[in-house]
Amino acid sequence: MTPILNDAIDGLMRDVILDKANGFIGRTIIHPSHTKYVNAMQTVIKEEYEDALQIMETSGEVKKKSYIQ
Repeated sequence: MTPILNDAIDGLMRDVILDKANGFIGRTIIHPSHTKYVNAMQTVIKEEYEDALQIMETSGEVKKKSYIQ
């Protein structure tokens, strides 16, 4: 695998991706230089935001996602 930045930061980014995939929100970092990478990886994308809004606005019924064609 080709490194994106370096082995340490690439490993950190892989861990954040796995955390999000498994439903973990937030991350403990041990060095201030990691902050910008972790914060960038925790950014909510538009589709996640729209999904959350749709969940909050429904009363239990199932709806099709608005961004799927």
